[in-house]
Amino acid sequence: MAEFSNTTVALFGAYDQANFGDDLMAAQIGHWLNSLGCTVKVFRLPTDLCQQYQLTRCLSVEELLQDVDCCIYGGGGMLTLNSTSETWAQELQADQFKLGSYIQDKKIPTFFASIGGDGNPVCCTRASSIFMLTRNSVRGATTRLKVDADTLTKLGLQVSHFDDIVLSAPQMLQIPQKAPLPLDTNRPFRIAINLNKSKYHYKALCVLRYYARFRNASLTNLTTHREDSPHSYEIRSPKLPNHCYKSPSATLEFLSENTDLVISSKLHIGVAALSLGKKFISLGGPPKAKAAIERFEQSRSCKSTYICDSIRQLLKHIEYFRKQVSPASHDTNSGDSLGHLRAIQAFLQEVRGQ
Repeated sequence: MAEFSNTTVALFGAYDQANFGDDLMAAQIGHWLNSLGCTVKVFRLPTDLCQQYQLTRCLSVEELLQDVDCCIYGGGGMLTLNSTSETWAQELQADQFKLGSYIQDKKIPTFFASIGGDGNPVCCTRASSIFMLTRNSVRGATTRLKVDADTLTKLGLQVSHFDDIVLSAPQMLQIPQKAPLPLDTNRPFRIAINLNKSKYHYKALCVLRYYARFRNASLTNLTTHREDSPHSYEIRSPKLPNHCYKSPSATLEFLSENTDLVISSKLHIGVAALSLGKKFISLGGPPKAKAAIERFEQSRSCKSTYICDSIRQLLKHIEYFRKQVSPASHDTNSGDSLGHLRAIQAFLQEVRGQ
């Protein structure tokens, strides 16, 4: 398919954080744009990932937006109400202000794809987000939650909401999806854990190691930030096998081949597991994770997730999901998550026909 072979697209996001979730959305959207025949320039995605997914890396907003036909802001929690004073966040917000000014001054058509918030009906107050979203060149957006779509509608945007785009990642990136074999004495229940360096999660780790020892389960420590990431808050246990994040496809393949259940406070590593038919426990997750899980469960007949805020409940729900492991329970329904990509295609058609 080469529908847009003469179209150059700028793809912007928080892609310099060496973070699984953001990198995965860049890979998905970039792959989709490539399949449509576009030339894709991407903002600060690591060089090796740009080579893997056939994207052109740009180091500044000015370089990214030079000689492009349009811009896509690809994924991220830009509607969350929380703020941080960390250096990386301040730098991202400065780049967002630059982006907003540039697309306004140069009249570059812009679309926001698969952005999200906390599921809070209070309108986002982050200044850089409001600034970008209210530029005259912004044509529309898609969100993960209806409440976020309502928020953007109040800003005067045309918005649609769909299931999280990550649910379509295996389909887009051609990751094999394997139904699990039944558990037996030779086949342990495979749990991947992604925990933060907090007292709460260290206590959970101790409980999980105890559980694995007596219930024929295997534990693998899973990280969602690369070793060169500015973030260092994830537990990397020397007493467990470790799968260190290197690329979105490699982590998806690991989840497909080696896990039955993922336990994490993060959103997108859990959604990635669900996209492959695995189970997910959100352990002390943020509001955006809870909101996304509630939407996911509303459209499923078989329970695949649990929001756990108490370690006391953790083992109970591990046992519940353990009993569900069978080829018959393997559900990889991506829902309507491809709607984000179809909306991007419609935006490109609008840009081409203007």
